[in-house]
Amino acid sequence: MEDNTGKPASPPTVSYNEFLEGVYRGEYNAHNPKLKEDALRLKRARNAWGEGRNQGADGMHLINQVVDNRANSKGKWGWSTDPYDVMTPAQFSAWRPVDENYPKMMAQHKGSKDPQFQEAYRVVNEEFPEHLKKYKDVDHYYAPAAVVNVPKWKSDPRMTHLGDHGGHKLYTSKPQPKPKPGLVTGKPKGKP
Repeated sequence: MEDNTGKPASPPTVSYNEFLEGVYRGEYNAHNPKLKEDALRLKRARNAWGEGRNQGADGMHLINQVVDNRANSKGKWGWSTDPYDVMTPAQFSAWRPVDENYPKMMAQHKGSKDPQFQEAYRVVNEEFPEHLKKYKDVDHYYAPAAVVNVPKWKSDPRMTHLGDHGGHKLYTSKPQPKPKPGLVTGKPKGKP
């Protein structure tokens, strides 16, 4: 291919973020599988930052756990089994170009000076914390203060409310174990 002067045309210049995206998608052969890993880490960090930078490390761990659980769901609810593709505008509001977080999120990169993004980038490579284990099955969440209407999935009988964290209500669609027979689950009669 030549440019209008007859010289060989230079390949188009892309940002490093676009390059990583292309490597992940197989559009560029970078001969280095680490680049694909870097692309996934950057996207997960952006997702955690865009969805929960005000939630601290625990909140960002929970958001990453949602991504993992959706990717490991074998396509339940129509979710992708590729964690990269789980993080979409249909699943996380920060990926909607009309969301006020989107341009801020897309401006974040590995070398960002934003301390919350650096925390998000670090959290991506950490194990899910033991003190959050009651939320290990989380695959749905929403922030009541940020929505006009409660999500329709909330009333689905397959949903179990796991608890609340940082203004978010956390749910799972994974079947939960039934209490063992003979265990007391409520207050005894006549006791305050």
